[in-house]
Amino acid sequence: MPMRNSFRSNRLAFRRSVSPKVRSVVLLLALCGSIGFYAFEKRTSRFADHVEGVAIVIDGDTLVVAGKHVRLVDIDAPEIDQTCGEDRSRIWLCGQSAAEAMKKHLANRTVRCQVRGYDRYHRLLGVCSLPDGSQINRWAVQNGWALAYSLGDTYEKEEREASAASRGIWASKFIRPSEWRAQSHHDAAFYTGD
Repeated sequence: MPMRNSFRSNRLAFRRSVSPKVRSVVLLLALCGSIGFYAFEKRTSRFADHVEGVAIVIDGDTLVVAGKHVRLVDIDAPEIDQTCGEDRSRIWLCGQSAAEAMKKHLANRTVRCQVRGYDRYHRLLGVCSLPDGSQINRWAVQNGWALAYSLGDTYEKEEREASAASRGIWASKFIRPSEWRAQSHHDAAFYTGD
């Protein structure tokens, strides 16, 4: 027991010899270091390679799968409040229609999304599939509810087919979703596919 009492008395002596200001600074530095380490780990940690579950449709190109927001990569669907049409008498809610078509297609089935990274909004970027292996991203473009949206030619063939068959948003004039987001919605020029 003398060893234990000696340790305790040394610890108490150390506490008394260090001023409260120094202890506060040391504690603050330890806290900042812990926060910095956490932020570094979160920023550099590898993302999950896939997520799986029943999807909740946010809009035509964004799902929530297993509690994670997943942006369907290489496609761009109309924004939820976006309208399409030739003039004010023929305007329709193409963004809502794209979301409804996606909900109907998924029909509460389990989806599996291969994750490719994160976007600037911290959503996962993924290629999602149904249990039968059919790709959801491809389906959205093939059926005219989204446009091909990549640097390569991913889904360009499907987009040409949807345009030629006047499927989905290709059934009327529309503003490309990227342009819709970038400009005043009322002054934008409609895209006619020409």
